[in-house]
Amino acid sequence: STLFPYTTLFRSRVGLAKKTGRDLALRGFVVGKVANDPLSKTIPGVAEIRFGPSGKKNAVLMRFYVAGALLVEDGRTDASIDLVLGDTFADLTPQATVDAKLTTPVNVTTGPGCPSHHPSASPSAPASTPAA
Repeated sequence: STLFPYTTLFRSRVGLAKKTGRDLALRGFVVGKVANDPLSKTIPGVAEIRFGPSGKKNAVLMRFYVAGALLVEDGRTDASIDLVLGDTFADLTPQATVDAKLTTPVNVTTGPGCPSHHPSASPSAPASTPAA
């Protein structure tokens, strides 16, 4: 899939999408066209990651690289994503931090009938019977 880095139309941010796209390419992402946001939207936060149903996994992965970015699903049919840098974007998350987060296990709630390995969920020991 392809990533399209965009920036909003602020003169003080000239070159930010290009630099970010170059940095992401160095980290192994396939980067497409770098330009201003085609929706000309103001992003007050860090960034928006726009994607369609086929690109949801790509968008979730990108959020590790752009902490605080909002995921925005749109109607596209391919797996590409748009990364639209916002007013408060400063830089990508360091690769070491991304790697650590991607390898840290997370707790998952299990459904009914699934075994639990939680110590308090283990059956109690059978009661001993007095010797006769």
